[in-house]
Amino acid sequence: MSTQKSGLIKYKRSRFNATFAEDRFYSKAHYWFSRQENGNYQVGLTKFAARMLGELVEFGFELKPGAKISEGDIIGWLEGFKAASDIYSFIEGEFVGENKLLVETPELLHAKPHRDGWLYEVSFDETNQENLLSVHEYTEFLDDLIDKMTGEEG
Repeated sequence: MSTQKSGLIKYKRSRFNATFAEDRFYSKAHYWFSRQENGNYQVGLTKFAARMLGELVEFGFELKPGAKISEGDIIGWLEGFKAASDIYSFIEGEFVGENKLLVETPELLHAKPHRDGWLYEVSFDETNQENLLSVHEYTEFLDDLIDKMTGEEG
């Protein structure tokens, strides 16, 4: 179930709730992409992914700023109390850099996953990224996923 309010989608399904911005792209791997004034995009984990990860222990990137990235490339890693994972690229573009504030204050990933808790910045052409989802497509995807996880398919 989702309701809309001034560019935000309030989402609730089962015991999970979150607010998602309409002006962002999302991926099925639970990343969000927010366009910045400089034309680059900040990339972070959605609240759903942050919840699955648990508290962030550490993260890092295997790339230097300016490195070209392709869809499917492993570009870094993150480790939380509940899980560890590689960070994959879901776009074709250029790695700009990691969030230095998150390096200093890793709890921002869990406390503010959709704002200050972003992971990295990237440059890409949004017209050539077929696998990115609108907020509505992402919440439909979440509905199906949460229903499968809770056994409420139907």
